[in-house]
Amino acid sequence: MWPIDERTQYDELAELAVMSALAAWLSRWQPVAIHSAILSGARPEAVAGALGDSLQRTFDRWREWALHQREFVHDGSPGIAAEEFEAVTQRFGVPSL
Repeated sequence: MWPIDERTQYDELAELAVMSALAAWLSRWQPVAIHSAILSGARPEAVAGALGDSLQRTFDRWREWALHQREFVHDGSPGIAAEEFEAVTQRFGVPSL
């Protein structure tokens, strides 16, 4: 645990580094969690509420990640299948692309 009193610049920098790494990890993890929640049957409004954001921003956050996953191919398989992409898109009430 970092000391509360008499913090040095090194304490402040260490805390900033740790919290920045956590924030970066969480922002990369959120779209995966959105995807899983929708596929498991959660309503988009409930997912947006859990995320603490609007339905549109929740969808946009997921879609940005999902488009990259569709393009990412490993051993001949995309990061997410086209069927999953379409299923989540439809659950958000967005017409197919």
